[in-house]
Amino acid sequence: MADSSETVSVQTAIRLIFEQATEPLYLLRPSTELLEIVIEIATDQESPPLHVLTTEPELKAVRNHFPSASRAADLVEADRLTLTAVVPEGWGTAIVTTETAHAFAHVDGNELVVEGANLSTEVREICRDCRDAHEPFDLRTPPWSGVISTLTETFDAEVGADFETTIETLEALEDPAVNVADSALLVAARHELLLYDLSHWAEDIRLYSKATLSRAKSDLEEFGIVSCEKVQIDVGRPRKRLTLTEEFASLSEAELLRELDAVRRE
Repeated sequence: MADSSETVSVQTAIRLIFEQATEPLYLLRPSTELLEIVIEIATDQESPPLHVLTTEPELKAVRNHFPSASRAADLVEADRLTLTAVVPEGWGTAIVTTETAHAFAHVDGNELVVEGANLSTEVREICRDCRDAHEPFDLRTPPWSGVISTLTETFDAEVGADFETTIETLEALEDPAVNVADSALLVAARHELLLYDLSHWAEDIRLYSKATLSRAKSDLEEFGIVSCEKVQIDVGRPRKRLTLTEEFASLSEAELLRELDAVRRE
């Protein structure tokens, strides 16, 4: 697998492999970082189905990172991605096409892709059999397209756009102390939404439970970022409207999330 004379950067190589592929691809034993890169590239361009075979800890790490997990869920729903917590014995990190295995190597601190030797169909059969013998890994994350569409339908397009902004900020943070529940609550407070309505939306799409959002809301209140006011309804107990406190009301969505991230780290 090391008989190639040329190496290229990971992103460039993967994009080229995807562009040239006409049959399903197998990605073996990727790191969390590599898997997130591949998910992003697969989201950006059309490609044949990708079957990922890797360890459960790596898949759990992706599941715990909402931006990547929700994009991966979109690909799974579109039958363009499968995730399986198993790896064929004797293999390192590689992308297997119909004829070639592309290995990954670290050279001078950079991760590179090296084109390997031609493969027999037996190798792909091993990958396929390994995948078929195990249940798909459950991301437990709603597809990104569904998150935004249901959020927009439930509230409005501005709420959806602001939520997208917070998720982009969340993705840019290194080892964030905030999560998607915080993002949703900050946007809801910006638009003075009812906690009841936000909780129902989050539960309906399997994003978060009411209890989880309630605990996160209590944290934001304790930090002095969010406050709640009771709203009387026609029937039943009063409900809570989320609002930003005066100190934080002038901040943008991205600034709010960064401020909360800093507070959680203190």
